[in-house]
This record gives sequence, structure tokens and C-alpha cells, in this order.
Amino acid sequence: DYYIANTGSYSASFLNITAGPLTNGSDIDGGVIVSAEVKSAAFTTAPDFDAWRFTGTNGDRILISAANTSAGARNTTTYVYPPNGGAPVVASAADRSDYQLLATGTYTIVIEDSGLNDNGAYNLSFLNVTAGPLNNGADPDGGPIASSEWESGQMQLVGDFDAFSFSATAGDRIVFGTVVTSGTFESNLTLYPPGGGAAVVNTYTGDRLDAQLAQTGTYTVVIEDYYIANTGSYSASFLNIT
Repeated sequence: DYYIANTGSYSASFLNITAGPLTNGSDIDGGVIVSAEVKSAAFTTAPDFDAWRFTGTNGDRILISAANTSAGARNTTTYVYPPNGGAPVVASAADRSDYQLLATGTYTIVIEDSGLNDNGAYNLSFLNVTAGPLNNGADPDGGPIASSEWESGQMQLVGDFDAFSFSATAGDRIVFGTVVTSGTFESNLTLYPPGGGAAVVNTYTGDRLDAQLAQTGTYTVVIEDYYIANTGSYSASFLNIT
């Protein structure tokens, strides 16, 4: 007791972030997560630490979302721990985290309730914008897109990131657009440059992205729900005007 004066009962939780294990028989949430994957999980006790590992390379740009999927008072908080037991490089109560890796190795994402006292379900989504993969068997939306090409896709789960990549030359003018064809999600488009740099354009619920590119290389457009709360289908189109 902080005041060394009171009594009561408590629950305690322990996690070895570096060595693990990250799960046990009574709490199976955690383990390995790969790019373009969404994990459905829950805080089953209070407190509960859920942890997932991924491997990345120095300079990679990664996106993480951790959003509630059922009613309740919990507030998902995201920590990202670097290889070799260092202090967290991301610590955020926001539902979306955007970070460029500063070391090569195995990172650990820890998701917890901000107050450590509320239970309930959430989704964890992870995308390596730089190295990919941009899709997987459970979520085939995303991958390379060519100028004048049209693609359809779906926000299959809350927190889903869909990403399309294209190669271009410095000075090129490009446009990328989406139209929601079903569901309630508000499409948000973010353009990431080659080499893992920070986003160069964000449409903030706008359906049309228009940019002149400053570098030569492979760019990535990420489509997501602006509120990280809704699902639905969309059509997307890309054109390199230059």
C-alpha cells in the first residue's frame, strides 16, 4: 500500500518481454505477428499484458493499430520494445502508431489497458510499410499496383491496413483514389516514400490523393478507416500522370 496504512486484495501480472513465454494455457493471446496480419484478442483479466513479436530491419517503417472491438471502458495502450531488452521505443494510448525502426532484430509489441483495470476485446493490426509483405493469405488485399489500374478491396476487420506499392521517378505527378462501396468506414489514404521515411501525404478522410513525388523508388499508399473502428469494401484506382 502506497501509504503503508491500508489493506485489500489485488491481482498481479508478470511478463518477460525479452525471453518470454508470451502466452500460457489460460491466456493464449500473443506470439508472432507478420506484416498485413490482424489479430483478434482480449484482456481477460485485470491486469493483462498481451505481447506479439515481429522481425524488422533498421530503417523499416511500421504501422500498428490496437482498437477496441466491443463495448467497455478499456483504452488500449501500445508499447513497442526493441531487440535485446531496451526501453520501449513506442509508448502510446492512441489507437494508431507509426514508427521507423532504428535497429535490426526482433521487436515485441505489448498491448495493455491504460489503467490496467478494464477487460474486453480488441484487434491488433501490424504492417511493415517498407519491407512488407503487404498482404497475406487471410487478407489478400494489397500489393503492387500499376498506373491506370483499378483494384477492389475490403476492410475485413477493425484496424485493417491495406497497402499498395508502385515505382516512380522523382518529379512524377500521381493521383490515387478510393470509393467506399459498402460498409461504414471512412477511407483515409497515406502516402509513404521509399526507404522508410515518414508519410508525405495524408488525406484525412479524403478519397483522393494528389502528389508530386520528390524521390525515385518504390512508394506505398496505405488505405485504412480514419477512425480505426469501421469495416467495409472499397474500389481503388492509381494513375501516374507524368
